[in-house]
Amino acid sequence: MGTVNMVKTIKKVYPSCAVLVKVGNFYHVYGKDAYIFSYLFEYKITEKEGIPTCGFPLNAISKVENFLEKTKINYVTVDRRNYGLFPVASISLWLYNKNHII
Repeated sequence: MGTVNMVKTIKKVYPSCAVLVKVGNFYHVYGKDAYIFSYLFEYKITEKEGIPTCGFPLNAISKVENFLEKTKINYVTVDRRNYGLFPVASISLWLYNKNHII
């Protein structure tokens, strides 16, 4: 499963969450989330597979997470790793709305 398809699948389960995907030494956000992050953090928007995306270096994740939590924006972080034919992803979830059922 490609990264964009994985993000679409996660957004179906958690539609109110921004999805941050760790790929190598960067985090990427896609679709509408890319526009939000571009506005909030002044990240440049590019396209991948026809989908808007923006990214930021790994060392900025603490700043981004602190801001999202302070402004009560729900988010999911995904650590995407490729191991040969079997890609592996680990997911962390932060929700402001504690009544959300997981």
